[in-house]
Amino acid sequence: MIVQDQLAPTAPAALAGEAPEPLISLESQSCDELRAIASRGAHGGELYFAAVKELERRAHDSELALEAEQTTVVTRGREILLSAVIMLAAVVAAGIAWLLGY
Repeated sequence: MIVQDQLAPTAPAALAGEAPEPLISLESQSCDELRAIASRGAHGGELYFAAVKELERRAHDSELALEAEQTTVVTRGREILLSAVIMLAAVVAAGIAWLLGY
């Protein structure tokens, strides 16, 4: 019997040193369904790992969205404060000019 060694074709992700993507896509599942799958533990095999990965991706996306919203709120608050300071300075300058008879 002759045994031939053959190399399995490598995926581009394997060449880059990344873990291969699972074949299971759970993007259409709700968070509750994903949590139910993940709560079963590693006994679920690839389905468990895919569910955990999707939950982690969604959590990361939520964190990014929250950080962007917080940045927007802080920026808007600073703009409002700057506008109020400029308006106050204008009112004070107008009051001083009025008192000096300009």
